[in-house]
Amino acid sequence: MAYHLQMKSLFFIALALQMSMGSSYAKENIIDKVIYGNDDRVEIDEYPDSSYVKKADAVAIRIPSRDLKPISSNYFSFPDTPIQDVRRLCDNIPFNNQPAPGDCTGFLTGPKTLVTAGHCMKSINDCEKNKWVFGFKVNIGAIEKSQIFSCKSIISQKLVTTDYEHSDYAVIELDRAVEAATPLAYRKDGEITKGTPLLVIGHPSGLPMKAADGAVVKTQGNLALIEKLKRRPNFFAANLDTFGGNSGSPVFNLKTGLVEGILVKGRDDYKLDTNFQCYRLNKVDDNNAEDFELVMKINKIQGL
Repeated sequence: MAYHLQMKSLFFIALALQMSMGSSYAKENIIDKVIYGNDDRVEIDEYPDSSYVKKADAVAIRIPSRDLKPISSNYFSFPDTPIQDVRRLCDNIPFNNQPAPGDCTGFLTGPKTLVTAGHCMKSINDCEKNKWVFGFKVNIGAIEKSQIFSCKSIISQKLVTTDYEHSDYAVIELDRAVEAATPLAYRKDGEITKGTPLLVIGHPSGLPMKAADGAVVKTQGNLALIEKLKRRPNFFAANLDTFGGNSGSPVFNLKTGLVEGILVKGRDDYKLDTNFQCYRLNKVDDNNAEDFELVMKINKIQGL
């Protein structure tokens, strides 16, 4: 074990100069989100409902293959520079001492079927050049080989944004079944209703897994939001506390436990504090009617 730790330390000394390159790659596929009211994010293992902690076994983070380096026959290292240093965050930002090696989230709907956002899987290169890691939680020192999965093929994918259509999803086949997790149950017909309480589980800003509730379905707002939702029936809006990196996260109905959709789009994550030249959380009122996070309805996804 001492040898492994020493090797990991040497690796990250060498990696420090490369972090900006890795982070720029991740940003290519990140679509920003925002905080509504209080920041409701918690470490997944601290979430009070143990049934959702168990469901989280089926949630994965996407990490570029080149960033996972073998340190033994069974363990891999990952970029562990704190997100505060990578993103130039201010000192009081939650989780700013944690690493953020990922850029998207995905989840199982079958033993080796994974759903994510369409903008996370734009081409076969996104399939071939990334890995999906299950169980990436806070304080993990290294990633076990058994946690790492490859994209074998793209089953279906759609990324269309026009005034009259907006689809953003991908369904992929992994290289093998994920035996340590139970695929998530999801809505297959019908519609979620306004005011339904929601929970999102994923990897905000590429951080270790977090859960965030305190959100509901929002179907009313200013005229621009109302018209946007009318033109985009594949989506519903919600005041979820999410970030770039949450793209592809499962959004749960807290009344039924079913996945209602995948988180795909929102507002800017951070705003520059010009006095201190660092970035702070972009916070808006919980009832802000200008815009909300957009969730692609899972029963509108082809290929499941």
